[in-house]
Amino acid sequence: NPELERAALGETEIVRWTSDEGVEVEGLLVKPYGYEAGQRYPLVVQVHGGPTWYWANGFYANWHDWAQMLAGRGYAVLMPNPRGSTGRGPGWSNAIFGDVGGGEFRDMMTGVDALIERGIADPDALGVGGWSWGGYMTAWTVSQTGRFKAAVMGAGLPNMVSDNSIGDIPSANLSYFEKTVYEDPAPYWDRSAIKHIRNATTPTLILHGEQDKRVHVQQGVEMYVALRTLGVPTQLVTYPREPHGIEERKHQLDLMRRVVEWFDTYLQPERGPEPAAERQQ
Repeated sequence: NPELERAALGETEIVRWTSDEGVEVEGLLVKPYGYEAGQRYPLVVQVHGGPTWYWANGFYANWHDWAQMLAGRGYAVLMPNPRGSTGRGPGWSNAIFGDVGGGEFRDMMTGVDALIERGIADPDALGVGGWSWGGYMTAWTVSQTGRFKAAVMGAGLPNMVSDNSIGDIPSANLSYFEKTVYEDPAPYWDRSAIKHIRNATTPTLILHGEQDKRVHVQQGVEMYVALRTLGVPTQLVTYPREPHGIEERKHQLDLMRRVVEWFDTYLQPERGPEPAAERQQ
């Protein structure tokens, strides 16, 4: 991959911070290309899927992993491994049982605060995004706080009640809830972004494959209609033929361009549009 020699890549740092009392969280910070200590940068939090997955100390530069792409555009990117992630034993992975969107949300937000305290993140230029469970957490986040100025929800599920009946692994919810949604829907509804969506103010881009069997495209439509009804800036882009992961190269390139343009529009509009030559690469 000799083309990487001329790519605008950011330095990756392992970061740790304290969340709830006695809870240490680890993640990755990808610094913006040309990073200078003492200067604040727009920050995008990318939440991983799963939730039983994790960000390893690796190279993230594809349609699904936006860190290096955003670093090249001047963003700092936080990739947290909150409660529910793998890599730290079953206790950590199972910590969200009965608390979906709880501890993991606090773990993410305290990570943002830690980078603000370090003088790296601009508190007035925060973005959040992710795919699959990262899309769930994106929807949940914009329903819980107005601190983020832009969001990208990829293949996310804003309604855990309706999603349970149209996805291909409904039994997976028993890893996080005591009973099925048919026996006790209240906990599912309480941790659904749609229940709290009236609080949302964050401009949100919604991306989804039209043939997604893991998280049905109707979930993206539901989020879009809710935000549009409330007057929150939003766009919905669906990709024909695509399953849960985006596979066709032209679709991947289109998705990456839209992610960059969405964050640029709301977090650093002074940059202007990406040069046409760069968009074709």
